Amino acid sequence: MANTYIKLPFSQGDANKGKHDDGFWSDALKRHLNLKSEKGFLIGARQCLLDQLPDKESLDYWLRDRYARYPDVKQVVAEVKNALLVTGDFEIRKVSNENKGRDPEWVFVIR
Repeated sequence: MANTYIKLPFSQGDANKGKHDDGFWSDALKRHLNLKSEKGFLIGARQCLLDQLPDKESLDYWLRDRYARYPDVKQVVAEVKNALLVTGDFEIRKVSNENKGRDPEWVFVIR
């Protein structure tokens, strides 16, 4: 599908860090995921300070670190997940957590 601009609830532009005004381009996430061996990212959305986020290799951490005006605020909310799905380039599914409680959601590149 086409590169899609996805708005984040709490972000701002910063030309020095390559940030966008209020979101990110879906191709940036696709490029990042395609570099990973599993082609996926734990969603890892938690309401906590960035430095207390337990999953440094998660979509929420990636978005907070690169795009968030307020990195201490959860960025992966329903609107962001829905926007990813609408692109047709991603899928979100639960992945078995092998006896560690709930199965977490992951986002995967499918195109």
